Order: sequence, then structure tokens, then C-alpha cells
Amino acid sequence: MGKITGAAISPHPPIILPIVGGGREREASTTITGMKKMAKEAARKKPDTIIVITPHGTVFRDAHSIVMENELSGDFTSFGVGDSSQKYEIDMELGEKILAKSKEKNIPLLRINREFMKKYGEELSLDWGVLVPMYYIDQEIESVKILLMAYGLLDGKEMEKMGEVLKEAIEEREGSVMILASGDLSHALKDSGPYSYNSQGPVFDKKIKELVEQGDFQGIIDFDKKISDPAAECGLRSFQIMAGALKEKNVKPEVFSYEGPFGVGYMTAFIDVEEE
Repeated sequence: MGKITGAAISPHPPIILPIVGGGREREASTTITGMKKMAKEAARKKPDTIIVITPHGTVFRDAHSIVMENELSGDFTSFGVGDSSQKYEIDMELGEKILAKSKEKNIPLLRINREFMKKYGEELSLDWGVLVPMYYIDQEIESVKILLMAYGLLDGKEMEKMGEVLKEAIEEREGSVMILASGDLSHALKDSGPYSYNSQGPVFDKKIKELVEQGDFQGIIDFDKKISDPAAECGLRSFQIMAGALKEKNVKPEVFSYEGPFGVGYMTAFIDVEEE
């Protein structure tokens, strides 16, 4: 029987990578310290596979998506950096189980591959929502399979159902799995950030941090859209899928860092799933 051994929450600003930041990453030193702690916790759990839920993959309004290719790579050339490729083997077996389970439960989940993307004139590669947290995890884990998912623009209850599908599929096969919920918090913390300041930005970040520290997964799933929408966040749905998978587990959560140096909230955390 397979098991979820833990879950990580990670921001994904490319600027915190030295190869991209060019010195500016030092302005987010608290986040970098948190990323390193998160990566060490991931390594301690020794996962066979990491399911990465990203806001920046192939996102559809009415369905989630899962990448089904034997291996996939990505780089930071769009951020002006060459020779930065990261490549990973995809856990196709687990992907097939998740697809079958989602079909059985009538959860909208699309199979994404290179042929699918050609129809839209796009290439398939890893986005920064995957590459940034995996950059730090790679420093601690020599080799690990991944499974790449992107959430659909659906409500919290639908995210919860997708998380339940992940849990059931993981437990129906052998192996240990870690869930990596990639996502930044509010993008409206400062007028100098990507969006103008909104008073709900700090409110959203404070509330999410508290819910994670408390292990209140139902609170994450039922989060008030009157706060999250004006906060201009990108991580809530990733966290909600994670919450759906963990809500019945015995957990020990720890938030390692939070800051918003560039007008965007960055939080790092690890949720240890204890043996049942």
C-alpha cells in the first residue's frame, strides 16, 4: 500500500535563484533559508515520487490537467538565463492511476502530452512553478520521479475532490509520495509589486499562514473568495488540492518562512504526515 509521507508549500519566484537573481536574490534571503529547510525535510521523507501542483502549467477554466510524458525538462531562458536545464522522469504509472480514478469519480482531468500541446501551437516544458522549488530539492535529493499537475479554475470543493483522488490513487499502489503545492500568496502587498496594493493582500497572507500552522485543511478548502480574489494570489488552489489529500491524515505542520520583499507573499512550509 502506498502512502503520502508529507507535503510542502513553496513559492516559485525565479529571482530567488542565484542564476536568475544576479544578486537581488539576497533581498529574499529569508525565503531562500526557508526553501533550503523545506528541501531538507523533503529529503528526510525519501519520497519515490513528488506530485507537483503548479499554477503555471497548462491551465483550463473547467478541468485540471496532468502531464503524461516519460520525461520532461525546462529552463530559465525566458528569464534571460542560458544553460539552466532541469530534467525529470515522470511517474507514468501513478499518472494513469490518477486519471482512472478521476474518471471513475467524474472529476475533470485532462491528459497532457506533446501531441496535445501541438494542437495549440505550444511546446510542453516544465514551468517555473516546478523548476524553482525543484531547484532547491535537487540540492538534497539526488534523483526522484515527479508527476506534474495544473489545477483548473474551479472552486474549493472541486479542488478538495481532486485531492481526494490523489490520496486514493497513491494508496492503491506501492511507494511513498510527497505533494508539493507550488504557489505564491498575495501579489498585491505593495504598489511597487505586480499589482497595486490591496488591503486584502496582507489579510489573505496572514490567514493562510495561520491555517497552515494549525493544520486546518477545511479552512483552506473553504477559504473566503471575498478575501482571496482581491488579494491576487496564485497558490490557493494548489493548497486546496493538497488539503483535500491530507484532511484525514495525522499531520505536523511547520511554516519555515514568510516575507513579501517584492510585493508578493512568499511562504515556505512542510507538513509531516505521521505514521497511522
